[in-house]
Amino acid sequence: MELAHPTTQTERLAPAYLALIVGISCLLLFSLDHETTSFWKLFEPGNLVALIFYFLPTWIMTMIVYYLSIKYRSGKSHILLAALIGIPLAFTAIILFFMLGIKVVQEFMISG
Repeated sequence: MELAHPTTQTERLAPAYLALIVGISCLLLFSLDHETTSFWKLFEPGNLVALIFYFLPTWIMTMIVYYLSIKYRSGKSHILLAALIGIPLAFTAIILFFMLGIKVVQEFMISG
C-alpha cells in the first residue's frame, strides 16, 4: 500500500494531533478506575506502564484508520473519523486481550 505524502499542514501534524487525542483519551479512561482518587495518581509508575500499553496500540490503530480514511474517503474530517473509530476499537481490543489472557492463565494454573 503506497501512502501519499502529506500535502497540508494538518496532514503533516496528524500524527501529533492523534497522539494528543489518544493520550487524553487514555488518561480519561484511567480516571474512570475506582482506585484513582486524584489526578496525580494517574502518573504513578504502575499507571504510566499501563498508559504505554494502552497508548501505543491505540495510537497505531488510529493512524491506520487515518491513512485508510485518506486513501478511501474524500473530505476533511479524517482526524475526527480516525479518533472516533480507532480509539474505541483499540480500547475494546486491548481490554478483550487482557481479559482473554487472564482467562488462559487461570486455566493453565488450574490444569497445571
